[in-house]
Amino acid sequence: MVGASATGLLIQGADPNWVEAAGTWFGAIATVLALLWAVQTFRTDQASRDAEIHRRERERVEEAEALEVKLRSMAEKVVLELRGGGGYGTSPNQVMTSLHLLVHNDSDQRVSIHEIELDPLLRLKHALTFPVRVQPGETWRSTVDIEEVLAKPDELSHEVSGALFRVDA
Repeated sequence: MVGASATGLLIQGADPNWVEAAGTWFGAIATVLALLWAVQTFRTDQASRDAEIHRRERERVEEAEALEVKLRSMAEKVVLELRGGGGYGTSPNQVMTSLHLLVHNDSDQRVSIHEIELDPLLRLKHALTFPVRVQPGETWRSTVDIEEVLAKPDELSHEVSGALFRVDA
């Protein structure tokens, strides 16, 4: 088209400098349009990449939240039961010297417990060995010696009622 326009201008006696200037203008306009197109293409591609990054991040967060819900649900099915153990003396000077720890796993997965924290008044004489692994549907039992603590008669020898504590995940 530019060639046809230039030919028409030459036939009609147009000034060659004017034709050269017109060609320069056409080239400049084409260059500007090409740059605008490139910028628009870059912005579109960048927006697409950003959207993909946000989508992947949203999926990662949703997967992490779903896993947390699943783990919390499973953790709710793992119960730590603390029962009084042995002791000596008579009321009101009766003391407890051991505890029974029971971990009931009512979930469908094997659980590994890496820490059990007791009330500060109940100080173990010997550290427990971790991790404690409990198969689905089973109960882990351990009797642990504690430093002497005052106790009521109904707190000794498995007589503690309502002493169930949930293990928080």
